[in-house]
Amino acid sequence: MVKLAVRMLGTGSTRPDLERSGTAQVLWLDDLPILIDCGEGTTTQLLKAEVPPHPINHLWLTHLHSDHFLDTRSF
Repeated sequence: MVKLAVRMLGTGSTRPDLERSGTAQVLWLDDLPILIDCGEGTTTQLLKAEVPPHPINHLWLTHLHSDHFLDTRSF
């Protein structure tokens, strides 16, 4: 049986504030941590949640916005 756990790091989406960071989650499949949709400030949220970032080797993106991956200096 697969062991599954989720830790919400941020739920602020497009409007983070002092209480809610930008969207990010850590999903554990057995002992494999997967970072999902890490937005700005995720490293700080990992520290606050006491989730060690060093074993995270997988990242899942559920969507892309052009400002996240395009080099705007070329426009």
